[in-house]
Amino acid sequence: MLRSAHVFLLLSVLFAGSALAQSPPPESVEPEIPDSPEDEGLGPEQNAETPAEDPTEPRSESTAEPQPVTPPLESEPASLADPDGLPAENASDATSLAENLGSPRQAEAQHAVLTSEHVAESSFEEVTLEVPHLQLDPLPPVCSPTRRALAPIVALTVGAFVSGAGQYTLCDPAAGRRLIGARVVSLGSLFLGGGGLVMTGASRKTIPIFAGLAIFGIGGTLFTYLADVYGALTAGANAGRPAPSSTLELAAGYRFVHDVRLGDLHAAHLRARTWFGTTRLNAEADIALGGDNQRLSLGIRQRLAGNPGRGNAFDIQSGLTFHRYGEHSFHSLVLEVNAIGRLHLETIGRNMRGSFVEGQLGLGYQGFAYPNVDRGLSDFNSLLLAVVRYGVYIGESGEVSAFYNHRRDRFAGGLALDGVAAGNFGHIGLEGRGFFGNGRFGLAGHLHYGSALTFGLNLLYRTQPDRPEEGATP
Repeated sequence: MLRSAHVFLLLSVLFAGSALAQSPPPESVEPEIPDSPEDEGLGPEQNAETPAEDPTEPRSESTAEPQPVTPPLESEPASLADPDGLPAENASDATSLAENLGSPRQAEAQHAVLTSEHVAESSFEEVTLEVPHLQLDPLPPVCSPTRRALAPIVALTVGAFVSGAGQYTLCDPAAGRRLIGARVVSLGSLFLGGGGLVMTGASRKTIPIFAGLAIFGIGGTLFTYLADVYGALTAGANAGRPAPSSTLELAAGYRFVHDVRLGDLHAAHLRARTWFGTTRLNAEADIALGGDNQRLSLGIRQRLAGNPGRGNAFDIQSGLTFHRYGEHSFHSLVLEVNAIGRLHLETIGRNMRGSFVEGQLGLGYQGFAYPNVDRGLSDFNSLLLAVVRYGVYIGESGEVSAFYNHRRDRFAGGLALDGVAAGNFGHIGLEGRGFFGNGRFGLAGHLHYGSALTFGLNLLYRTQPDRPEEGATP
């Protein structure tokens, strides 16, 4: 009996050893350790009571292998397939990471890192695109109070001989060099024009060319001096700017003419101007209040550069003027065409802000009629039309200017000079205008001096300004 029990025990041991030899060894899997008890949705007490997993026991298929990340279907919209906005290449990287990692939570954490990196990169690109490249103007140089105080004195004295001396003193050498260049060109034009007049004996065939050069030479020389003095005095503090344009402008006023040859004249002055796009129409009339004297002028101006108004511009203008001297039994008819340009001097130097220069050059053809002798025109002659003007803007709608006008067929005529210069110069003058209140009503005045002295004052009315500032003179 004892022998039988020993045999049965031996057979049992052998059977158990063969069963253990045939079964596979258990997989070595590291237990998943959550970051915190709260991440598993359990409190600290529940996690503490949960028994640890026995590494010797075999794991079921549901827990032994990680769940693969199912890629989105191609037919799904991007918002459903990828709610985090992750690009396709980053989504595939997250999927491969989920398949290689032993924990879906680690794959999700890596997926969140990739998503945040993509969002940060996209935000950086958007900020880069939205911020433009800013080109900042250089700051003006700091000028000492002593130099600022000396600049007007230097401009008034030394500037008469060395153009731009005031701007050099005011720490703006670039503007000083530009004024020197303008002075050199002006003097060259003056000498060339004056020399041509002397050499040709002021021939009618060449006088428009040489006289025009001489006039602009004189005007340019004076302009560089006045601009230097103005810049030294104001140092760019004048905030005036050109008046904006309006569709319609009307003027009505009084004109007085003191002429020692033809007698004094009191006249009503009327004017209307209107813009059609870049074209301006002008009508002007002077009607004597106590005599037989009338003057009517019609003109059309085409803007080639600049916007309608009174700022930087270049125009071509043509006009027709009829003047009837009934008391003296003669009439005058003038047909003209000329070019007009205006430049803001702030383009030359910041200290000259609020000032401008203007030039006009053209030709006219004038004929006279004598009703008591015949009814046709006779005594034809050509006219050189040239104007040089320097002015300053006042406020948002005003300006004051001084000028020389070479034409002699206006009320002021030409300067009464003796000798060779007699009859060869036009007139000089001052003009100003401005609006007040709501900008619709204003005043304009002028003072011209030649062989006669004229004075005028007008009340202005314009429609609401509706165009940006840009343009040329009246």
